[in-house]
Amino acid sequence: IYQKSAYHPYHLAMGIDPSEKFEFKNGDIMITKGISFVSSTISEIANPRSLFSHIVFVHVAEKTNAVTTIESYIGKGVGIYNIDEALKNENSRILILRAKDQDLASRSANYMYNKVMALKKKNKIIYYDYDLDFEDNSKLSCEEIAYDSFKQNSDGKFILPEQKSN
Repeated sequence: IYQKSAYHPYHLAMGIDPSEKFEFKNGDIMITKGISFVSSTISEIANPRSLFSHIVFVHVAEKTNAVTTIESYIGKGVGIYNIDEALKNENSRILILRAKDQDLASRSANYMYNKVMALKKKNKIIYYDYDLDFEDNSKLSCEEIAYDSFKQNSDGKFILPEQKSN
């Protein structure tokens, strides 16, 4: 992402200048596909099959511009990770999504970041949701992080994804 010329071909959306250094915005979502067995299994069991297996919610601190990710991993639960560590996660593909409503995206990222950090201060975590129950936000899978954040901050009007796989 930061070294586009070294990893050609790359694709950029309208409005992103390929000659400028890419910068994450608060509330960006990365959808990734790793090279691990778990990643391959997740993408294969989706119906229909998916080109991706993991969702990463990006948080950019307003004062420091520090970029972190909010992710949920099997066996670990929800955590905050440095963006450089997240990008070294041996992904074979990354798709970055940026919300048209940047204010909603930013509020949503701040909501989840603050929720995870408040629990961390109490030595608590949000466990991984093996049941993938999108209505219960006491446990969260990777995709439920963005789902819950946008749903909470839009009063239920903005739901991700619009269409769920089986």
